[in-house]
Amino acid sequence: TAYVMPAFGISRDFGTFQLIGALASVALFESYGCVVTLIVDFCRQQNINYYLTLPVTTRMIFGNIVCYYTIVFTSLQIVVVPLGKLMLWNLFSLSTICWGKFFLILTISNIFFACLALFLASLIDAMEHIETVWVRFIFPLWFLGGFQFSWHAVSGIIKPLSYVMLANPVTYVMEGLRAATLGQAGYLNFWICVGALCAFSIATGTLAYRGLKKRLDFV
Repeated sequence: TAYVMPAFGISRDFGTFQLIGALASVALFESYGCVVTLIVDFCRQQNINYYLTLPVTTRMIFGNIVCYYTIVFTSLQIVVVPLGKLMLWNLFSLSTICWGKFFLILTISNIFFACLALFLASLIDAMEHIETVWVRFIFPLWFLGGFQFSWHAVSGIIKPLSYVMLANPVTYVMEGLRAATLGQAGYLNFWICVGALCAFSIATGTLAYRGLKKRLDFV
């Protein structure tokens, strides 16, 4: 993107723009693998039943799963920044990154993706339906989440679509990471993204807990 697409008239900054989109996509796509792992366990291995017999609250058990997935997602994403720097070199300046904001939005985003994985796992009742997760949830969230375009760019061209994007939590992940990495100009306000992702995380986590409580029949 950075070296070839400018030949077609696209700005050279577009490579850096998509690098940050790829950073967000790593966690979203990895969450699909987490859903598969959870469904396999719920339907076949049922290791979760052992954890539910431990002398701790069920909220602690699922909180532990969220923390584990958050750490996994973050570990995978940390590799993307130095790799992107090596690939783009002078096209990607590390001096523009506000590291405090970067790690804040990265952590909150990954907490959301972890909650999303649990929520999606609560909806699927058999491995035969696992493709539903990708087709109906993961891909639409990613495709309409601003990987290839910013929210302000869409708002200036297709206003109704920009309103739809505001209901997509991935939009706030993309916009928040770009605001922290490339600067605030041209992106949704960073703190609005943080607040929205906190709200989405709470809502998704609550729905996931209720869905799994009904499915796994724990007290």
